[in-house]
Amino acid sequence: MEAASHATVEAALKARKVKSLLSPMVNIVVAICTAIVLWQGTSLIVAGTMTAGALTVYLAHLSTFFKPIKDLASMTSAIAQTTVALERIQTILSADDIIQERADGQSSTVLHQSSPYNEPGSPSTNPGPELPIRRGRRAS
Repeated sequence: MEAASHATVEAALKARKVKSLLSPMVNIVVAICTAIVLWQGTSLIVAGTMTAGALTVYLAHLSTFFKPIKDLASMTSAIAQTTVALERIQTILSADDIIQERADGQSSTVLHQSSPYNEPGSPSTNPGPELPIRRGRRAS
């Protein structure tokens, strides 16, 4: 359980790092491309082979072209959260693989007498009675 918690924190930190780097990088690429189009368009206008209106249209198309890329860069947080949630669901669904079955196929009893967060050798934080829970039943 503690390893899963650490993995979740690691994934969240990676997602924050990617988000903090991706959006500015996309903005830099957009700015560089806009500058190149402006530079080339200006030189074509001065040479008389392009009009200012055509350059305006190119710049409008450029902003339309980069809009989905900017949107994707801003959605990295949602994508990372979805990935972490999917990993948690897969862990829960694979719980049958984690729980060992008895060789004789009989139902086993699980005894809950202490908190799973106790360190080995430390006294129980929940010294209450043992609660037998049969397979297929819920404890509420």
